[in-house]
Amino acid sequence: MLTKEQKEKIISFSKKCVEKNDPFHDFSHISMVARNAVSIAKKEGADPEISEVAALLHDICKSEPGDHGTSGACKARDFLLSIRASGAFADAVAEAIHFHDKESRERSPESAALWDADKLYILTPRGFVSRMCPFWIMKLGEEKGIEKAVYEYYFYKERLNTKTARAIVEKHSKTMDAIIQGLKKTMDSELS
Repeated sequence: MLTKEQKEKIISFSKKCVEKNDPFHDFSHISMVARNAVSIAKKEGADPEISEVAALLHDICKSEPGDHGTSGACKARDFLLSIRASGAFADAVAEAIHFHDKESRERSPESAALWDADKLYILTPRGFVSRMCPFWIMKLGEEKGIEKAVYEYYFYKERLNTKTARAIVEKHSKTMDAIIQGLKKTMDSELS
């Protein structure tokens, strides 16, 4: 169990590390993922503290070149050990971070909670419209960006690990289907 001082250091470290991230992976994203990870962990029998800390640190290397899951896992583990978290705790957090951006069905419960928490918002109407589409449009342009956002929606929806996350996404599926059909319709025809 972490102390209040350790938790404050983790939050401060996370905020500092994500300052250079793009606006879609800033500390507001980190905070949302942490809240979702704790909620999912509690409902799925995962350790909420490991899930929360993994979420707080999952994008600390997002702005750096290379595999941010792998480099972030190493950096998070080293940091946690430096603030005297146990080796087992640091290893569990690092494992969840390592796999948060990799497709795998072999996940710890905490890794599953983090994966789902990281993807959950973009699989809801608000997150899809405010984060997923703008992120890909910024990277690829309007048409290819929308196509990529739609692809990613279905890709991540099919790969959710927990019943909790799948139930949340299912509640929004009719609205999401309408949004995607509307996007496809406007892309397939000229606007009048």
